[in-house]
Amino acid sequence: MSALLEALVSFEASLATRQEPAGVLHALLDHLPSLLPLRAVALVTIDDATLLPTIALRRPSTAQELDQELARIVEDGSFALALRRGEAVVAERSDRSLLLVQACADPEHLAGLVLAIVERVDSEQLALLAVLAARTATAHHNRELLAQQRAHAAQLERMVAERTRELAAALEKAETASRAKSAFLATMSHELRTPLNGIIGLTDTLMTDERDAVRRERLAVVRSCAEALLAQIEGILDFSRIEAGKLELVNTECDPEAIAVGVLRALAPRAASKGLQLLWLPSADFPARVWLDDHRLQQVLTNLVGNAVKFTERGRVIVRGAAQCQDGRWQLAFTVDDSGPGIAPEVQARLFTPFSQGDARINRRYGGTGLGLSIARHLCRAMGGDIALESAVGVGSRFTARVSSERGVPWERSSSALPRIAVLASGWLKEAALACLQRLGTQPCAAAQAEVLLVDASDAPAVAEAAALPEASLLLAISPTASSAPAALAARRHATVLVPFATRDLAEALAKLAAAASDRASRPAEAAPPLAGLQVLAADDQEVNRLVLELLLQRLGVAALIVDGGAAAVALSTARRWDAILLDCQMPDVDGFTAAARIRAFGVRAPLIAVTADASERDREHCLAHGFDDFVPKPVELAQLAAALSRQCRRAPEAAEPAPSEQLAALRAEIGGEAFAAVVQAFLAELPAHLAAIADAVAQGDLPLVARHAHAVKGDAANLRLRELAAAAKRLEQAAKAGDREALAPAAEELRRAWSACAPLLSATAAS
Repeated sequence: MSALLEALVSFEASLATRQEPAGVLHALLDHLPSLLPLRAVALVTIDDATLLPTIALRRPSTAQELDQELARIVEDGSFALALRRGEAVVAERSDRSLLLVQACADPEHLAGLVLAIVERVDSEQLALLAVLAARTATAHHNRELLAQQRAHAAQLERMVAERTRELAAALEKAETASRAKSAFLATMSHELRTPLNGIIGLTDTLMTDERDAVRRERLAVVRSCAEALLAQIEGILDFSRIEAGKLELVNTECDPEAIAVGVLRALAPRAASKGLQLLWLPSADFPARVWLDDHRLQQVLTNLVGNAVKFTERGRVIVRGAAQCQDGRWQLAFTVDDSGPGIAPEVQARLFTPFSQGDARINRRYGGTGLGLSIARHLCRAMGGDIALESAVGVGSRFTARVSSERGVPWERSSSALPRIAVLASGWLKEAALACLQRLGTQPCAAAQAEVLLVDASDAPAVAEAAALPEASLLLAISPTASSAPAALAARRHATVLVPFATRDLAEALAKLAAAASDRASRPAEAAPPLAGLQVLAADDQEVNRLVLELLLQRLGVAALIVDGGAAAVALSTARRWDAILLDCQMPDVDGFTAAARIRAFGVRAPLIAVTADASERDREHCLAHGFDDFVPKPVELAQLAAALSRQCRRAPEAAEPAPSEQLAALRAEIGGEAFAAVVQAFLAELPAHLAAIADAVAQGDLPLVARHAHAVKGDAANLRLRELAAAAKRLEQAAKAGDREALAPAAEELRRAWSACAPLLSATAAS
């Protein structure tokens, strides 16, 4: 019995090692002799093609009698009987030996038949043969299934490999096509922009020289068409970059409120021409600084606000700023609300689809490529946000652009006490003022108790109410189209903010009012002696500014050397021991910051004082952080210049009267008729060159050059108290810095008209 068990164990072990179906059959034939008294044995299989039985294996190999026995059992039906039965068919042979026919089968599979010749056999041996046959059938079936699985897996691998090769080839083909398309679009964009810039520039030149109104109007149409085509080309190029995955973000530290207000101010003339209110309403927790791609954020806001102004015929366009900080990461939301016609739901569904404008009538009326919103959404998503739309026909639309910044600086309210402020305005302008005042940490009071009145200069009732309160200082909110303060308030002590305004604009205007009040309160009865004997080096690239500085320093008793440009200041900084060095911040060759760094590198320890027309507290802090010791804003006033020199040179400043209310007559009285005439003559000689340079830069689309010359005109005009000219130059500078090409030509034309209006008055005042 133990020998039988060992034989069975050996058989099972042999089955486990056989990986192929044929190997299983071999294992059966190899082990049957040890289990049964066999004289000869064969394994019969069924041919799949002919369905005839065939001896596949035999032991011994010379046992030819098995062929005869197979033929006999097929003929007499024993073969078929064995296939149907689960046990062996036993037949007696002529020599008294026995023939055994046992099917190797299970309910699902036939592996073959065992054909054996034995001398004798008992029931236990027959039962054992049935068990071995069934076990062989199961193992054979499993090996066949495994072989089929392997073949199928191999086939799948071949198919996957082939498909992978096809996909790789298709991807390479698509990438090659994409690169070719991007290269083509970039080349075509350059080739198209070059002649378009020429058309725009020559049209501007013709418009400047043309006196006939009809021809000027036709030229304006030509320029408008060329600019529209240029904008479409820029949009297609941006879309190509996005589609090719070549869009790159350049994150820098920036002021999101300043970006939003800059966009609004660039679009303000267009909104004012339609009578639209265009205002900024920030939330109290809107951050002071974030890390974003400021150019791309400006591009998104320009598209959304530009669309709102374009499609809104009356009412208002309000831009709200909100923010949320979580774990140091800032989520910013810019919401653009308009009172336009609204957008139907079926149009909203395809509004962000490239080259789609929702309604064919829009393209016929307004033009465009239908890429703006698609590009804006891609940019927002690239900056970790998205654009959402809410709109109802006949009510208006609300677009919300969300972007994300990995870090930011919260807004900090001023630690200094603010005056009591009353807001004399209505509607959305009042809401905008209240929002900014809330950010500053104050609430408005009643007009009768106010120290400062924030007045809507375009609101006649508000102006009348302010005129009836003569003791309060005035903070005038002036629209982009207004040239000056209302006549009823012009003689009053006041500061101005341009609508739309940012929180910092209000803060700086309030600080200016407070500084003026402080100067008057601390003014001594008699003038202090001048800062006689100081040796001062000063640099500015504008002749008018150099003359003004020279005259003011002379009045202070200062020995001054005034040079043209930062390079000259650097070269002369070591010529003697200077008591102070004055540097204009924005000079074309070597700017003030670069000059300051080079002067310090030479070991010069004289105090460095920055002089700039960008006179905000932020600019002051920027100057102090980049090597300057003090800061004097333009237009330079005698008291401020004396105070800065006094702080740095430890001398008592001359307490001169501050410049009165920006009138030419007052300026002439302050610096003297001869000096005034010299300044004016220099200004009259220099300004036409600036205007010509601006016209050329506009024609070439050179925005930085436009901004630089406009900045120079702004500073010169402010020095001469020419408010309208300075305001026009400021608007042109803002349009150039904001990249608003549509506003550039109208702003340049506005500057030219402002100059034409004030030039005769300036010449007459200088000659009188």
